[in-house]
Amino acid sequence: MAANAGFDHALLLGESETVYKDRDLTVLPSGRVVAALSVGADPRSPALAHKGDPDRPNEDAVLVMERGDRALLAVADAHYGCLASHALLSALAERLTDLPASPMDLGHAVRAAAMDGRRTDSSGSTLLIAVLHRRLGGGFGFSWGDSTCTLLGAGLPGEPLPRPNAAFVHPQVPWTLETERASFFEFDLPAGGLLAAFTDGIHECHYGHPETSLGPAQFTELFQETGPDPHAFAERLIEAAHAGRAPHPGGQDNIALAVAAT
Repeated sequence: MAANAGFDHALLLGESETVYKDRDLTVLPSGRVVAALSVGADPRSPALAHKGDPDRPNEDAVLVMERGDRALLAVADAHYGCLASHALLSALAERLTDLPASPMDLGHAVRAAAMDGRRTDSSGSTLLIAVLHRRLGGGFGFSWGDSTCTLLGAGLPGEPLPRPNAAFVHPQVPWTLETERASFFEFDLPAGGLLAAFTDGIHECHYGHPETSLGPAQFTELFQETGPDPHAFAERLIEAAHAGRAPHPGGQDNIALAVAAT
């Protein structure tokens, strides 16, 4: 859908995603940016013990925006209810009038969204937000919590960029979105590469066990199969997360995924 500010964007909210093994995938008009959501694949997942509403089991949200040579990717994973992730990314989608050109601009945008004033429940949320400048061959971002992102391309190892931290956010408490609490990261991404941002339904598809879930080796293998096609990579990554890393199960948590190509 087209934003009023003249850039393309897609906002997907997990409250509407309740069918296990299903996925909602949206490609922006350029074909270079993809947003996807899935509730997961295991209706008996141990993650359900921590959901605020078992009838609305998907607490994740994803936002992608694109204008010219810049793309913004954001994923959020709420805990004990879905409103924190949904309110935060909805406010960002409505308030952004241009894509941030610097880390300072990005920090201001996040704080403005936190001060939006819309009501949330008692849930907190992770937030990872990144900006890709294709013309400059790289970008930057911030991460609160355990969502992460990775770079795929020739010679890139697929390692997570920001390391998980305990700085979960609460949109009604603006200081929780101060950038000093986040993990800041910068990256270089040459032509022919992908930036993929995701919640822990990918890297903890075996719930609570990142060591037996998808990791850098699986990410790079999938990229070798799909090449720099963000739609194909997103589809294959969700399929792999649903299936799990044999012999361990997968699909045990919600997935929010955003992929951008250079």
